[in-house]
Amino acid sequence: MSTSQAGLDKSASRYRLGLSCLERDAVQHAVAADGGISLCGEQVSPLPTLGWSLPFVPTVTRACRACVRLAEKPDGVVPHGQS
Repeated sequence: MSTSQAGLDKSASRYRLGLSCLERDAVQHAVAADGGISLCGEQVSPLPTLGWSLPFVPTVTRACRACVRLAEKPDGVVPHGQS
């Protein structure tokens, strides 16, 4: 794993997975632990599994490019539409 890849995985791991829909072609978004709005501002459905949530993985094919960019930003960046 490259250094930049390791940094991307670490920065994005603080977000959980949120789906734009529950169909096969759903886009995967990054969601803060306490919200239902993704970093890019999309209304999403978290995918809880037995009381815990799956992490957002920025390297998957259907990852939202805007969420990937925003997840790379340092701590303290406010997600779209939140104050």
